[in-house]
Amino acid sequence: MAQVIFHPDQPVQALSGSYGEATFRTLPDGRTVVHCHQPDDSAGRAERVISRCVTEIQLHMADMRDAIRQRQAIKRRVARMYGRYCHLTDDDGQLRRWILQAWYNTRRKLPSRAKENERLF
Repeated sequence: MAQVIFHPDQPVQALSGSYGEATFRTLPDGRTVVHCHQPDDSAGRAERVISRCVTEIQLHMADMRDAIRQRQAIKRRVARMYGRYCHLTDDDGQLRRWILQAWYNTRRKLPSRAKENERLF
């Protein structure tokens, strides 16, 4: 476990949640600690593939705080994609590539777009 020290002029002064393979926790005294964990190869195939896909998706997101907030939604969506593709191959690497390709090729409706369309009609 390591302690995180933020620069005084940064807008982010506390983080709580999981980002990639790190879990951030803000303690009651205001300090933030991080615990880095390695993927467990003894875990089940589904857990291993889903975890690695979620990690890669989060690391490619522009805003770290947004990635932390959306982790559970990302994980649910990746789990659905896993269920769709898992029976097609036994190769974990190929399966991860298919899931990530589906993730990035799928157009998701953003809340801001939904509000914009509602105003037009």
